Amino acid sequence: MAQLGLPASVVINMLYKQIIMTKSIPFLSIPTVPIDLDEIDVAEFDTMMRKGLKRQSLTVPDPLPKYFQI
Repeated sequence: MAQLGLPASVVINMLYKQIIMTKSIPFLSIPTVPIDLDEIDVAEFDTMMRKGLKRQSLTVPDPLPKYFQI
């Protein structure tokens, strides 16, 4: 912050104002409002589920012994 010429208090205030303005924490990609199933149609729900399944199928699962003593 010193390299930018900004005191810590100014940076904290800027961050705080961003949180208020966006109603979320900057630098995180978390949805601000959960999606209610009553607000979306079946096609949109199916698309969301397909994206999640595709993303999950691309990940390599950890072996069970990492978590359990088998």
